[in-house]
Amino acid sequence: MEGRRFLRRRNEKLTAVNTKINVNIKDELGGVELLPLSKISKHFTSQPADEHIHIIVQRPVETKEVHCTATYGRKSEKFLWAVTRGQITLSALKTRLRTCFTFPDGTEDEHIVINRESGKERIRLVDDEYLACIIWSQGFKVDLPIVLDTSQQPFSSWRFDKMKSLFGLKADDYNELPTFAGGVKETPEEIRNLVIGEFLRLHKTSQHITSANEATRCEYISRIIYGVASIYGGEIKVYPQYEISGGHGKGPVDWAIKIGNIIITITEAKKEDINKELHRMRSNCRHPSSAILKNELMIRQVCRKT
Repeated sequence: MEGRRFLRRRNEKLTAVNTKINVNIKDELGGVELLPLSKISKHFTSQPADEHIHIIVQRPVETKEVHCTATYGRKSEKFLWAVTRGQITLSALKTRLRTCFTFPDGTEDEHIVINRESGKERIRLVDDEYLACIIWSQGFKVDLPIVLDTSQQPFSSWRFDKMKSLFGLKADDYNELPTFAGGVKETPEEIRNLVIGEFLRLHKTSQHITSANEATRCEYISRIIYGVASIYGGEIKVYPQYEISGGHGKGPVDWAIKIGNIIITITEAKKEDINKELHRMRSNCRHPSSAILKNELMIRQVCRKT
């Protein structure tokens, strides 16, 4: 405390000079020569001793211009990323990349994989230190070509045995799951007539439904989904061919229905594909296990009828 009080008192023998001087410590550092110390005397009433003169040199903050060429899927974007050494992190780069690309719902930073292109080779950027080393080992202007992907497995790579182990399912096959009886809600006659009118129009202008491919069948199913969604006055939004992503998988669904922050996925699937769809629901559902089971039973019931 005594020392602090002493430092707060004015010291007539201690003078700080805040001035800009064009300096360079050594010739090998480049630039102009350091001005003679005698020039400092103009700031004092008398020339101070050399050992009492201390010069503090503040190093300028060095910035790098990183010219990124990023590719995600079929889309490529070029942008300038100006950073200091302390600002170079994978998290900061991923934040910048999110302004260029739209990733599937549920994609977290840890799911985004960044690979640097070096000739014909792709090298994964594993941590902040490696990224900083790449950028700081080059000149002021840095070219950084990168390719993005997400780390989750495609839904098509999952099988029921993997799901059973990961999620603790009791059944050995989807056929062993209990059935779920869904409720029925009356649809206004006006909506029904509109949907039927759309069906008749499609029937006249498309191939026979029994021999149609999935794309044609989806046209009919879409009319029903949009018709039912219209009952709720815009509170329900329908997104066809929607990309979803979760901690254990990624991939498209035929339709996604959004109600606030709730997402319901709808996929037209053959019986042999139902196990993949069950995994899709589990890997992206954030509701309690009872709600997940309910969704599984609904999918199974619908597929049994197709």
